[in-house]
Amino acid sequence: MSLTPFRILHAADLHLDRAMVGIAEVPDHLRDALIDAPYVAAERVFDTALAEQVDFVVLSGDVVNVARANPRALAFLLSQFERLTESGIAVYWAQGRIDRLRAWPDELPLPDGIHLLDRRDTREHVHCRDKQPAAAIMGRAAAVRRRGALHEPRVPGGSLPAVAVMHGRIRAGEVRDCDVDYWALGGRHEHHKLCEPPCAAVYAGTCQGRSLRECGPRGCVIVDFESRNEVRIRWTPTDVVRWHVERVDLPDDGTPHATGEAVRMRMRELVAESPGRPLLVHWRLRASDGVLAPPTRGSWRDELLTALREEFGRVTSPAWSVSLEVESPAALPTSWCAEDTIAGQFLRTVSQFESDADQPLSLERYVPVDLADSPLAAALAIDGDRRTAVLREASVLGAELLRGDAHEVSESRHTEEAP
Repeated sequence: MSLTPFRILHAADLHLDRAMVGIAEVPDHLRDALIDAPYVAAERVFDTALAEQVDFVVLSGDVVNVARANPRALAFLLSQFERLTESGIAVYWAQGRIDRLRAWPDELPLPDGIHLLDRRDTREHVHCRDKQPAAAIMGRAAAVRRRGALHEPRVPGGSLPAVAVMHGRIRAGEVRDCDVDYWALGGRHEHHKLCEPPCAAVYAGTCQGRSLRECGPRGCVIVDFESRNEVRIRWTPTDVVRWHVERVDLPDDGTPHATGEAVRMRMRELVAESPGRPLLVHWRLRASDGVLAPPTRGSWRDELLTALREEFGRVTSPAWSVSLEVESPAALPTSWCAEDTIAGQFLRTVSQFESDADQPLSLERYVPVDLADSPLAAALAIDGDRRTAVLREASVLGAELLRGDAHEVSESRHTEEAP
């Protein structure tokens, strides 16, 4: 059998029923962009399919929750399907966790070129190009029936390339044991190659990050099949707004002024690296051991956030600072613990708890009896890694409260030396 080269687009986890979340203060000039981002990103997926002249599109689940979606989401998806079918591009849509393929409303009939693959579908759909069979497309139920066939030698042109479309976790060993050339996977919102060709398995990732948990580029995958033994995979970005977590090491003097300058410098670099796409940035400021960080109390963080938003968040390609967090240093200056002061005694006490993990914190005694079984009491049961983090934050906060002049002296000295 002579194989016909073909090209497909693989996308997943469009989640047209989900909005952007995690922004407490949405600026007016970004409001429409954030509302429309999931739709514009999904439209870029279908635009890419048309521009690349793919033979068909595979959607690996979690496209839309029909029961929860608003009319806009369903009408949008139907219009995109119609665009594809008008250009002769078929769609193979596999069921995910939220898709209810059988619940699609009868009032909105899908075009003939849209093929639905539920979890129990054992059929192999043969896709034709120029009236010649080009590929076999199947869901997981059909793909596992091919188990063991890869232990036989491949015969060039001996059978159609096989594309499995599924949502969820799968092991690399299971992929290699099935006679499938490309697994179009969904269920992970980050792009990830589980296996390379000739038995490729790829998570396309979502086309638009919805929160800080989905930071970084998001997009879809173009796959070119030249033969069963020659498969080329290209990832392309489609996200409209990009989430980003940026960690900045604090300067040695640790003053709010120096901290602000370090953050601004890094923001300028981020804007230059991502032109034309709005950024939503969460800042994590880290102090090295023994370095004075700006105090966790006070208004300096709010003032820095406001300044960043004014300088970078209202330009043509905005970078909006969503939030700012100061990470506690692993250790405070050792000289502080040696001080014959209340602060020194407090830090020595905290140090004892840090060095002896078996020493209980016994915070439960501060909970009123009538709240003994409440979530508050449960939250005070601190152990493991959380114990270390809580003690570290307690030492920093205690040092600020009991050594309140330290940062004031440092900041005033900086101000006096400024030109």
